[in-house]
Amino acid sequence: PPGYDVPHDLVREAALGGLSLARRRLLHARVADIFARSHSVDPLGAPAGAVAQHLASAGRDPDAADWFVRAATDAARLGAHEEAIAQLRSAVALGRRDSEVHAALGAALVR
Repeated sequence: PPGYDVPHDLVREAALGGLSLARRRLLHARVADIFARSHSVDPLGAPAGAVAQHLASAGRDPDAADWFVRAATDAARLGAHEEAIAQLRSAVALGRRDSEVHAALGAALVR
């Protein structure tokens, strides 16, 4: 598939170690925006969880929380309830504390 990933975690750490926090956040925000556009065309091509992770790394917590809820919905639809729980807990940690999220978390815990 198109994209870029480094072959080893140490290479990734070395590359990121030379970047300032502002630069890392900017790059994560750009990747998140690209993934979000890609997700609207092909949800399987760019999973909502990947968008959420990059938004969280970019410091865009409210947007990341919304994408974590989307990722949880996708996971629950596939029967991946533990994944849905993890995604919903991430959304709550980033500020989404509305009844919709708590109801979805409760349903996932019951499943």
